[in-house]
Amino acid sequence: MKVLRFSDIRLGQIKSRRYTLTKEVYEGFLVAFKDTNPLHVDGAFAKKAGFKSVVMHGAILSGFTSHFIGTCFPGKYALLHSVSIQYRAPVYLGDTVILSSKVEHKSEATKTLTLNVSWL
Repeated sequence: MKVLRFSDIRLGQIKSRRYTLTKEVYEGFLVAFKDTNPLHVDGAFAKKAGFKSVVMHGAILSGFTSHFIGTCFPGKYALLHSVSIQYRAPVYLGDTVILSSKVEHKSEATKTLTLNVSWL
């Protein structure tokens, strides 16, 4: 894990990473959190509700966000203080998504960053 210093990070800086919704990730989430809502586990039910198949849990994307912030950018010394999430489209098993992060605000006084994180 590369360690970034606060001084290495600049306003407007963009970093991104790909994540794939693998069977291992999906099943691990089910085991850990037991969210068995039929939209997430029953393909026939999800299709009847208008989706193409089982919809992945939004919290999986939150987990990827935590991974990205804590290990990729800004990295080792980063701690999430708050998160606001809007899910704009369903994500399905096997999909690969790209997390894109842009530094929107940087406070030298408090050594904090505001990142705009989006999923593509």
